[in-house]
Amino acid sequence: MPVALWNGLDASTHPPTLTPYDTLACWTGSAVVVDGAGPGGRGRGVVQLYPALCDARHWPGCRPQGTLLAHAVPTDYATDPLLTRWRKPAFNPVMQPRHEAMDAPWADRDPSSPWRCSTGEWRLRTFDGSVYVSDSDEHVVGGVWRAVGKAKDFKEGECPSFYPLPGPARGFEPEYSAVAASGRLPTHVHKLSWHGRDFWQVGTYLEGPRGSAGRFVPTRGWEELAEWREISPGDVFYASKDAEYPSVGGGTRRVNWGWARLRTGMQTLPRQVVFNPVTRGLEQPPIDEMEALRGRPTAVAPPGTQLGGVTLDVPFAQLSQSELLLTVDIPPRPATLTVAYYTDGGPAGQVLACSVAFPGRAPVGAPALQAARVSCSLDCAGAECNPRALDGPVQADLFLAAREGTAELRLFVDHSVAEVFVARGRVALTLGSARLHDVSRLSLSAKNSMSLRSAQVFPLRSIWTDPETVRAAPRVFEPDVAAGAPPPPGVPWGEPRPSPGAPPRECLDAAALASRLAGRTRLDPDQGEWCWMVREDAANPKEACEERYVEPCCATLGEDTGGGGGRCAAGCALCSYERVGRVGDSYHCVAGAEQLLLCAPPPPPPPPPPAMVAPPRGLAGGGRSFPSINDSVAAQAHQGGGDAAAGGAQGAVTVG
Repeated sequence: MPVALWNGLDASTHPPTLTPYDTLACWTGSAVVVDGAGPGGRGRGVVQLYPALCDARHWPGCRPQGTLLAHAVPTDYATDPLLTRWRKPAFNPVMQPRHEAMDAPWADRDPSSPWRCSTGEWRLRTFDGSVYVSDSDEHVVGGVWRAVGKAKDFKEGECPSFYPLPGPARGFEPEYSAVAASGRLPTHVHKLSWHGRDFWQVGTYLEGPRGSAGRFVPTRGWEELAEWREISPGDVFYASKDAEYPSVGGGTRRVNWGWARLRTGMQTLPRQVVFNPVTRGLEQPPIDEMEALRGRPTAVAPPGTQLGGVTLDVPFAQLSQSELLLTVDIPPRPATLTVAYYTDGGPAGQVLACSVAFPGRAPVGAPALQAARVSCSLDCAGAECNPRALDGPVQADLFLAAREGTAELRLFVDHSVAEVFVARGRVALTLGSARLHDVSRLSLSAKNSMSLRSAQVFPLRSIWTDPETVRAAPRVFEPDVAAGAPPPPGVPWGEPRPSPGAPPRECLDAAALASRLAGRTRLDPDQGEWCWMVREDAANPKEACEERYVEPCCATLGEDTGGGGGRCAAGCALCSYERVGRVGDSYHCVAGAEQLLLCAPPPPPPPPPPAMVAPPRGLAGGGRSFPSINDSVAAQAHQGGGDAAAGGAQGAVTVG
């Protein structure tokens, strides 16, 4: 995929337009889907907010370096359904560096995805806990935000996220619905990254009055969930990003994926976030699309096999790129299940071992939840390894409900990374070692007797695909855009439409246009560039602005500007002009004060905007630093690991 956002340039125009507010870097941002951000201001569309690292030599308010927040939108939904081309509106930046943050110049980095309040107001938080407010959908689209101060309940941290409590864990829907009907559920999840690990907490959000930061407080009856819990123990899973995506079944879901901090730099498997009111916590199973990568399974052992004192040792040709799906009966007495991966059949070849120590069935009168212990360890033998695993096993508590009779373990291996999901993601671990590339044998054993319900190994197909396959995939989400409706004349894609109450604009015929253009000079007849040229003695502020921004007010003859605007749109905004008019094959600035729209035969309407594509089943995504907004959820899985784990980083913008 091409780079979606370049620092210092808007690459959606030709030649690229300079953007002096982000000359040093474009850092990880977050996106939101907003009404009015679609093509021509119709329907829903994507707005991307990203932190820009500015330089006082190019942007005076930086003092001398700092971060500000800027805005990017897709260039053209109609011709670019994968959203690989983005532009930076001319009103950027949407939030200037804060003077009080000059001692901490990076305070405004890492904006969360905005969340919508019941009043229609939008809010977001940044690295240092500061909250910004936008009054309406229209203001979000137009880049109108204001600071309202720090929220006392928002801890400082990287890659923050704040979103409504997700839906129920599979198998626990009745309990979730019952608590929700009583009004006693928590309302929101707050997530942060710091010190190399990711954490989240669950509580109740009190919006407060409009224009305030609100409060995030413990929920009565769920107070322990306000304590920070590590999302994925092991010191590998970090800087995760989440967003709401359509599900295969037609609903919506919250999906999160992290940066696996290994030398190869990869994304973890995408995880759907759900809430379990019985085991009292968030769970994160792999998204359902991962099953589409499975090849023909191999049975490790027949159902009903008893483990205990016997080790099943089975060779597999494709174990280094595989998924183990294992279901066991929860034993009545304490017992420990162990899964191990080897490079050969002997103990010296063991690379990965994961165990679940079950406490046994709860006796009558025991607490409703029983805690099992999950433990995974790596033998790196000098190879690159999960940093924390070098100091011992990675461990986590697994809480089991009294009514549960079975437990599921899914273990994915992809050449240099392994991910373990126990009880549908109630525990999720990420580990890494280059030695995983050579594993070829799998063993199952148990201390004390345990019964297998099923045990299968699936070879995993490559996650790579191509744009044509993605475009042809079934859609699960249709944008709220009238099919085939072009934007109003002179309004670039993604820009707000003219206000319904705006006075009618004068429409110039060819003669009037020629008169109006008198005194303006065609800069380069060969290139067909036009620009408003002003007299040297101009005293009019509008003309002085034109003179300062001569180059941005030019547009190249016949250039593809994705529906209108291009460099001329940027120039007009800098000159406080309201619209861009198209005349023939070139674009010209139009002064808003003159209420003028230059007339010309309208260009052919674009084809109907295609529906947004369903998350493709197996598509590689980008690197941690700005993974691409156009990459689907499944696209982010396991970059850099191997064939099923696509490699490579790209500089684009994040969803989430």
